[in-house]
Amino acid sequence: MKDHPPTQGVDSGVTCREIADRASDYLEERLPIFTRAKIELHLASCSGCHDYVGQISLVKDSLPRLPQELPSPIKRLRLRELFVASHSH
Repeated sequence: MKDHPPTQGVDSGVTCREIADRASDYLEERLPIFTRAKIELHLASCSGCHDYVGQISLVKDSLPRLPQELPSPIKRLRLRELFVASHSH
């Protein structure tokens, strides 16, 4: 992720790289309040980071909704066979 100058003339002191590195901790509220405030200021002035954190949030919120059970060994074998057959051309 490239660092971009703030679009609204606000410098939060946080880079785009730091946003990418801390997105999960930010979303899970594991950062000190001052760091959170700096990140929120950056997100308000950087549409790229705002979109990125939104996407990470969507993935984070969607993961628990995925099925937890694994396919049976027979289904796994059949899926593997289908995959090999579709990629052997």
